[in-house]
Amino acid sequence: MKFLTMIYAAPDAWSPEDHAVALEESIDLCRELDSLHKFVDAAPLAQNAPIKVVRVRNGERIVSDGPFAETKEQLGGFFLIDVDNLDEAVEVAGRIPGTTRGTTVIRPLVPLPQLDHFPSRQPAKASKGRLIAGWMLSGLLAVFLILLSASGKFTDWEGKDEMFAKFGFSEQLMFNIGIVEVVITLLFLFPRTAFLGSILLTAYLGGATVTHVRVEDPFFMPILMGVLVWVACGLRQPGIFSLAVGRAR
Repeated sequence: MKFLTMIYAAPDAWSPEDHAVALEESIDLCRELDSLHKFVDAAPLAQNAPIKVVRVRNGERIVSDGPFAETKEQLGGFFLIDVDNLDEAVEVAGRIPGTTRGTTVIRPLVPLPQLDHFPSRQPAKASKGRLIAGWMLSGLLAVFLILLSASGKFTDWEGKDEMFAKFGFSEQLMFNIGIVEVVITLLFLFPRTAFLGSILLTAYLGGATVTHVRVEDPFFMPILMGVLVWVACGLRQPGIFSLAVGRAR
């Protein structure tokens, strides 16, 4: 449930130094709430900026300067949070630095399902070209991982025993690793589990990198594969790229 917390305070409640400290503490609180998936937005209002009050009466727009002179506390900023209930919203409000020198008002928001279809509220979608490129790259990765890499752990071929011995792995262990490789590659291919599959493939390829380093073999290929996995996933699901630079919600 979303709540708007509005922080009111007297204009002279904060010195410039105290305001700077409170701003840093507010950012820390936003960061913590975001890590808990309870943060939506927050911002202070500009200080010493022109304020206009707008009214419409009988079809006529009336604009005046604000705020009203008799107002002792002015709106200084807000937090928009997404928490379970009002009690949790009250707890968060009590941690907002502005509450220590002013008043924080909490109001629940009324959801409007009619707005959910607005384009700006839709998940980011890949363009046709990016989607094709993403699936082509995903297919090439799957061919390499399943048909070239994993299949070699299931079939007999010349030099297989020597290679496994070099890595220090038994044939049964390599067989099991091949099964894991196939499963997580399939997870990577299915759209609903592509993100999970990318994480698991990254871990798997990290282990492959360590194995190659341990026996002093070239190790750039697993690293390159790991990068390509995320490029392919990002082309198919653009939200991945936004997440990587901290802009996804």
